[in-house]
Amino acid sequence: MGRLAGLPEELISNIACKLGSDDKCALRLTCRALEEKSHHEFATEHFSAKCVHFTTDSLKSLVDISHSRLCKYVRKVYIITALFAESTNVCSNHPSAHWHPSTREKEAYKFYVQDQVDLCRSKNDEEMLKEAFMSLHSLEALILIDSELSLPHDVDYRGSNKVKRLTGNKPIGGLDCSERSKLQGFRDHLEHICTTMLSALAGAGAEQSLPLRSLKTKCMTSRSFLNPARFTLPKSALRGLRSVAKNVTRLQLQFRTPEAGARHRDALFTFAACFSNLKDLALEFDYMQRSGFIYQRLTKRMDFSHLESLSLKRLSTSASLLIDMVLRAENVQELRLDSINISEGSWPSVLKALATLEHLEHLHLMYLTEAGNKSFFLKQSELIDEPPHHGFMDYPVDALYDDWTDEDEEDDDDSDDDLPDLHPVDDDTLPESEAGYSTEAVTSQAGEPSNAISSTPQDTDQTRRETENLPDYIPPNTTVEEFNGERGFYICVEGHDLIARRLKTFAEQYNVGDSASEPNHIGNAALAALHGMVAVPQGPAMNALINAMGGPLGAGPVQHNHAPAPVPAPAQSANTPTTTGAGGINIPSTNAGNGSAAPTLTAGGASSATAASVGMTDASASNDMGWEIDYGDWDE
Repeated sequence: MGRLAGLPEELISNIACKLGSDDKCALRLTCRALEEKSHHEFATEHFSAKCVHFTTDSLKSLVDISHSRLCKYVRKVYIITALFAESTNVCSNHPSAHWHPSTREKEAYKFYVQDQVDLCRSKNDEEMLKEAFMSLHSLEALILIDSELSLPHDVDYRGSNKVKRLTGNKPIGGLDCSERSKLQGFRDHLEHICTTMLSALAGAGAEQSLPLRSLKTKCMTSRSFLNPARFTLPKSALRGLRSVAKNVTRLQLQFRTPEAGARHRDALFTFAACFSNLKDLALEFDYMQRSGFIYQRLTKRMDFSHLESLSLKRLSTSASLLIDMVLRAENVQELRLDSINISEGSWPSVLKALATLEHLEHLHLMYLTEAGNKSFFLKQSELIDEPPHHGFMDYPVDALYDDWTDEDEEDDDDSDDDLPDLHPVDDDTLPESEAGYSTEAVTSQAGEPSNAISSTPQDTDQTRRETENLPDYIPPNTTVEEFNGERGFYICVEGHDLIARRLKTFAEQYNVGDSASEPNHIGNAALAALHGMVAVPQGPAMNALINAMGGPLGAGPVQHNHAPAPVPAPAQSANTPTTTGAGGINIPSTNAGNGSAAPTLTAGGASSATAASVGMTDASASNDMGWEIDYGDWDE
């Protein structure tokens, strides 16, 4: 062991970096010499990123690290918006109550609740963060998250294990605020954390220069997005924030639309003006109609001249604002537009502006809409006429039932005479073309088409552009069954020259599809709406009925991003009596052979006369969409 400890520190460090965590700790416990020489690898692995929440124990652990020799290894600090709410400590009588704490666990949880209240009132949380930021001389990134799920697996969350051990529970995160009673308290706590974090940064930056390069929010739900109406700082803090923000090159923020009438214009103006050297900007919103105003206020005073990467997500704005953004970001190399809705204008005008970017090397156009309708940048392929495959339901609807049950009626399927016997015929009596398959015919069928039917278009620039082998530009990992003909809805292009050619093609082939907010299959939604109105079968019977229906009222399992083509309605007999059901549903009343009323579904719903019971008959009733629907013997 003495020989190993006598090796140079560089060799010990190289040995330690090849070991796993357990072996590395065992090596450090061998002797003080090996502990000292393997310190660099140990600190790099376990202290490069830390996560804390707003409790005294957790924040104090970050302060202790900042005052030790480990401070120079801390590169990232995650602050999680964990809330200890008093409502969680109240045991519910509801069957879903999953936490049944002991007296000691309840008292421990109450301690954390009161601890957060005391930190907020005394502002000790801001003082501890400021002290830590001033001592972390290698801090490069500060990230605000709302859930432990956002943490990388190798990040140490200080205080998490102690909370679970003492309380048997965990604090409230963004994903736990589906109840309205918890949501408002969580948002107040979130805004307090955000304001405290920025104030601590500003206070530390006013006294010394900080090496911070990245400021992010990575919330998993829009409930945890920042409220711009309360995104305010005092003037004294803004001066310190400017000194910190001048070194920030990467900014990633998420905003939710505030309530109507909220005043957030000045707050966003002053905050955005602090960042003058951004190279990477990512903004995410909540897709609300007024999110475009937040985007306009936030970016109006931002300096886009140094931007190399720009990402916008879930934004509703006008084409003119997007064009202005493109013209200002003249040096951008990577541009990502994800789930953007243009409320005024059209996407081709934005594409023309994108073509002016001389340094653009990577372009993403994903899930874009225009006035709420899907925007496609390629011509849509025609849907295949073959019926969809639904597992064992791989045949037409009318094949589900035996056509031989209507023997009393005269139709084509009543000729059940046996086929004539087949007699062997010698090949000599057949023409040469029928005696067997020639090699040329087999090759033509199995390989390339014959020259007689092949044709090549004129090799002109226009034809070459139209016949260019373009990708479908569909979301990755889309299976053959999921592809429904929608092309150009998920675009990723790399290379400046290729982007220039593709943008011209996208502008020429641009088309608008169906509403992005409508259900993919109106038939399935219509059948689901019938529950409670009529006696529609539940459970497996309902699923079998939906899967069996191959038309707009069913179309089997829901496909992604696909609305079925409209089917012309057949002419209805003028003397057919109808009944108006719930929701203005027209219900033709037809009598089957046994005299009972055969229920008929129309495109809008089902007969209200069947609310009590619907009897299946041997006859099939046709709705106004041209699809046949049979019900079973419900009376039986």
